[in-house]
Amino acid sequence: AVGPRLSQHNQEKDFWNRALVVVSLTNSLTQTHALYLEWRSIKDAKHAGRYTLENGSSGARPHTPAPLEADCQEIHDTTRVLLATLGYPVFEAVGKPAAQESAEELFCRASGVDGRGLYTPEGFVVIKGSKGRSEDVSSIQDTSLARRRRQLIASGVFRVEGE
Repeated sequence: AVGPRLSQHNQEKDFWNRALVVVSLTNSLTQTHALYLEWRSIKDAKHAGRYTLENGSSGARPHTPAPLEADCQEIHDTTRVLLATLGYPVFEAVGKPAAQESAEELFCRASGVDGRGLYTPEGFVVIKGSKGRSEDVSSIQDTSLARRRRQLIASGVFRVEGE
């Protein structure tokens, strides 16, 4: 069932370039497993808020007997750890500094820029409300940074004001 769905997505959706699939070596997953895991994955990914979800299904929680739910939860927990380990922290919220109160807030203020951020175990996190330039500066034109900036604007992560 994964093959046809991937083919359909490949033809109809241009926003993705990678698929991560959970499989069972024993072919013991049932439709209830799949529905529960889809529901739980959508719920946890939305709660993490790390990515924008584009899913036609809201992932309604299926009726799942307690033993089957425990099995599904174990599969989901294992998947969560494996994905994060492989560099896909889909279900993990963006990390906060270990000691928030002692974390040094960094800032950049110049030429219409008022940016603030913190280093976390995952890297640098820009603090909500930071302001940057509305146009690319010459040093990033025609670079991957300029392309990434356009993607962040298009996806709504960055918002250009005053246009």
